[in-house]
Amino acid sequence: MVCLERQKATRNLKKLRTRLASAAPRTPEYETMAHHVHCAEVDLNYTMYSPLTEKYVGIFPRQETSNAEGTTNAPTKTPAQPQRNKPAMWTIVELCMAKGTLQALRDGKLQTSVAMPLRPQRAAAKISHRKAEKREHKIKATTHPGAQPTDDQEGGSNEGFFEE
Repeated sequence: MVCLERQKATRNLKKLRTRLASAAPRTPEYETMAHHVHCAEVDLNYTMYSPLTEKYVGIFPRQETSNAEGTTNAPTKTPAQPQRNKPAMWTIVELCMAKGTLQALRDGKLQTSVAMPLRPQRAAAKISHRKAEKREHKIKATTHPGAQPTDDQEGGSNEGFFEE
């Protein structure tokens, strides 16, 4: 599903960019086309950088309408009309585009509700410090300071190991 939406978003963006290039600058038509290009870019980035830790919500939903003969046709949206009902993640992707943090969003390093880092650097340093302390404690627990080293720890031979 994501692959097809990415293809559709890429196609829409390409069409809108060619229309924008053919439009006269500083006209109302140009401004609306620029807005539609921006929305298409966010759509494409949404399909590419949506967080992998969350369920993907499609931006091009399949809405089928039935006509008098009983057949169903999927309505086609023109690329000039952006959708009005975007997922909540769409606005977060738009903010991350402005900040340049799309890859961090995809990797799950940003909170999706506010788009801020999950763990500040200080908290990450504290956690890694705690892990190091636990490792040191484990090592100390296995080797007691007052214990005599065995032959294996001194690098001695294993003579007599297999003797009967």
